[in-house]
Amino acid sequence: MPPRLTTWATRPDIWNVGKKQATRGTQFLIGNRMQSNLENPMKRNVLSLILCFLGGAASMYVVKAGDGDKKGDAQLRLGNFSISLNVKDIAASRAFYEKLGFVAGHGGDQAKKWLVLQNETATIGLFQGMFEKNSLTFNPGWDRSKQTLQDFDDVREIQRMLVSKGLTLTAKADESSTGPAYLSLLDPDGNPILIDQHVPAPKK
Repeated sequence: MPPRLTTWATRPDIWNVGKKQATRGTQFLIGNRMQSNLENPMKRNVLSLILCFLGGAASMYVVKAGDGDKKGDAQLRLGNFSISLNVKDIAASRAFYEKLGFVAGHGGDQAKKWLVLQNETATIGLFQGMFEKNSLTFNPGWDRSKQTLQDFDDVREIQRMLVSKGLTLTAKADESSTGPAYLSLLDPDGNPILIDQHVPAPKK
């Protein structure tokens, strides 16, 4: 296994320790002359400027190292997340996931070959014979209890953002509509992603 590379950018905790050591080092270099320097107004001002510069430079470096987003990019709010699983036997799958602590009763009907189960913040859907591959599902406008949110990104707004970023959609929402709608796309490995909105567009 190749060694893991540790840098200031990947380990901000090390950088914070480094800042503290740098500060202590500055104080050490000043040493016994600190008191006499502070007694001189001009030297005190110069010293303050030096310390401010060092602190400001360190802060700027930390911000740049952790800034992975392009300026101007908006944060997309995709809504409640769940994984939809394609299962061969919904009864067997339900029994298996219940042993893992998942609880049914959050949607669906086993007699109709689909169920929604939850375990704390995790949500999975079991679907028998409805699609070919497991998929990632997002529900704009819903919290994890399927309660409608007052403020959320409408699926049509999300669609425009995705298209503007150059993504190819396999299904599109009707831009002229305002009610429930959905879109879908594939990730680079062919995994389906469904963004399925069950509520009307939020009022602006």
